[in-house]
Amino acid sequence: MHTPTSPSSLTALAGSEIDTDGRIPVFARRIGSWHLSLQRQPYDPANLTTSYDLAAPDWHKKIERLEYLPAYKALLKQALDHWPVTGSTSGLNALDCGTGTGALSEALAEVCTVPLKINAIDTSSVMLSKAGERLRDIGLDVVLRQADVQQLPYADNSFDIVMAGHILEHLPDPVTALLEMVRVVRPGGLVFACITRRTLPGLWIHLLWRTHMVSPSEAEHWLHRAQLENIQCIMPDRKSHFRKLSVACCGVKPVRSTSRSEPCNEQPY
Repeated sequence: MHTPTSPSSLTALAGSEIDTDGRIPVFARRIGSWHLSLQRQPYDPANLTTSYDLAAPDWHKKIERLEYLPAYKALLKQALDHWPVTGSTSGLNALDCGTGTGALSEALAEVCTVPLKINAIDTSSVMLSKAGERLRDIGLDVVLRQADVQQLPYADNSFDIVMAGHILEHLPDPVTALLEMVRVVRPGGLVFACITRRTLPGLWIHLLWRTHMVSPSEAEHWLHRAQLENIQCIMPDRKSHFRKLSVACCGVKPVRSTSRSEPCNEQPY
């Protein structure tokens, strides 16, 4: 249960509280009637795209060193075991948001036991080119598209599973993107997101890319605000380098109608 803070107490506020002015919170404290805060301007979309264009040639080598692919495989297997997703008779239809070089799509293909069709988006055309080379080389049925996760170019209820690997923390308001992901996943479908978490290694990512840093409970709260159900965070194996950086959160779109214009406004515990 959330306990109200005494006015005279010293309270550290969550560094991931969403700022409505388009800035990413870094630090906040209340000291009596004083409220001290430090915020950072995120990369604008054009600069973020350019940064990823420049990073793309060596991107897959970096994520291989950090053991992202085996971690993605283990996390997706846990997610699909806990939240079974059934597609049409022709297989599973998936959307990979911010695909990068395609590691998350590749991992899904390795753990999925039914035919799989993947749509993958990224704002970086160079990342998409690298993803296309990798994913087609391993025989995946993939459609690549340059697009913004905050304005997905797909109809409502189009996918059985929608994934995002380390993209939400780049956005001033991650819930905007999550609401879009919820819109395009079908009722009963799964939303899966890997997010950089608040650790010392995560601090390096935070400083380099101007991202949110969140705890697992705060990440769950993002999914809760997007009106997902059965929300849970799952952690990689303790020996994984990935665990030092990230957490995966999953949730299911309710079978009842979900309105994009009415996100939940409850505060995190």
